[in-house]
Amino acid sequence: MRKPIQLSRRTFLRGAGGVAMGLPFLDAMAARAAAPAAKRPARMACLFFPNGVNVKQWFPADVGRDYQLSPTLKPLDACRDEVTVLTNLWHRGAWHGHEAPDIWLTGAKAGSGASPGYRNSISVDQVAARHFQAETRLPSLVLSSEGGVGHQGYASTLSFNSQGQPIPAESKPRLIFERLFGDEPGGTRDGRRARFAEDASILDAVRDEASSLHRRLGADDRRKLDEYLTNVREVERRVHASEAWVDVPKPKVDPAGLHLDAAHDDPAGPQAYIRTMLDLIVLALRTDSTRVATYMFSREADWGVLQNFPARVGISKLTHHTLSHVKHDDPEYENLAKVDRFFVEQFAYLVGRLKASPEGDGTVLDHTMLLFGSGSSTTHNYKNLPLVVAGGRGLGLRHGRHLRFGPPPTFEGGKSDGNNPLKPGDVPFANLFVTMLDRMGVPVKAFADSTGELSDLTRQ
Repeated sequence: MRKPIQLSRRTFLRGAGGVAMGLPFLDAMAARAAAPAAKRPARMACLFFPNGVNVKQWFPADVGRDYQLSPTLKPLDACRDEVTVLTNLWHRGAWHGHEAPDIWLTGAKAGSGASPGYRNSISVDQVAARHFQAETRLPSLVLSSEGGVGHQGYASTLSFNSQGQPIPAESKPRLIFERLFGDEPGGTRDGRRARFAEDASILDAVRDEASSLHRRLGADDRRKLDEYLTNVREVERRVHASEAWVDVPKPKVDPAGLHLDAAHDDPAGPQAYIRTMLDLIVLALRTDSTRVATYMFSREADWGVLQNFPARVGISKLTHHTLSHVKHDDPEYENLAKVDRFFVEQFAYLVGRLKASPEGDGTVLDHTMLLFGSGSSTTHNYKNLPLVVAGGRGLGLRHGRHLRFGPPPTFEGGKSDGNNPLKPGDVPFANLFVTMLDRMGVPVKAFADSTGELSDLTRQ
């Protein structure tokens, strides 16, 4: 009879070339920690798409538990009980819809990106990252399809430090993968190349330790470990396949080199790249390599690797930004909804992947809060943001509803000076941030212009 073993929550498989591979939550770890489900790692991931939405197709007509998913949100049908649609939240410090990404997670009254007085503040993900930084290998995972920081007012990152400075985002799946499973402290890329061939598998490097551990585990843990290692192998394969697409020089690129004319199931197209990035987030959270992640699908306006996506896949001859500017009675406006739906499909994929990842007596999704949305409704309107929250049931979130806050939504566009007073019934977007931080166990009484928590999100 196999004697049960006990493992630390921070157990790694170690192999040649400085490889250190984290493990998912196993029953053998729970036995050591003797920790209830509520004490499992609390996580958040925030995902942003640009240029607003087709408001006629995005927002559900009715509210409450019996609401009908709108046409754009239909891909969420399979995980309806794990998501909540939020309507009428906004940042009153907003200045312009296209500059919304800079403050999407900060809620700061930053001002115009063209102004010398522009000043941002810390983003909510970094508040959480600072709280958990001593408990994980990576304080946070900051990702975007463009990488870097962009420029003031048109950031290519969602994350900002305590000084309001942008944190560079990573866009290359290979480098992200190596951060998760690469060198031990003090290792170098050149050194790894000398010790461990670049195109070899991470799993090959840890094969002996994985086999040894497998023999010592119980039946349920062996199944979980096999499923996890299979997922790592698949992500590794997709990382390699995506490199040809993401490594095309920017910003002046040959559109043919991006393979944006691929069908949605073409491994060379943008969906394959995006889903590889989402799979990396899943691995990072599942192995407790980090508890905080952000991902910007693409930048605002006509910046970004996905700007020509509608034309390249036959949805429209217009760029995404131009498409977002057409009048609501223009036939092209329906094509904007198709692009919106594409982003929703990617989010639904992430929800499904986390829900399919077992952890203890539940799933990784149970202890991961996901925020998905844009920084404007119509292209320049910084009010009534299109937002969806998912996961976090084990953290106290309650789903399966459409929650509408404040007065009936409006869709007037334009700019402001950032001095947007709260009218009766208005609810700041930052109230959601306070709620998420509280659910993660991060002590905070207020954030940006918050006025309290979103108590509706934590009760039936």
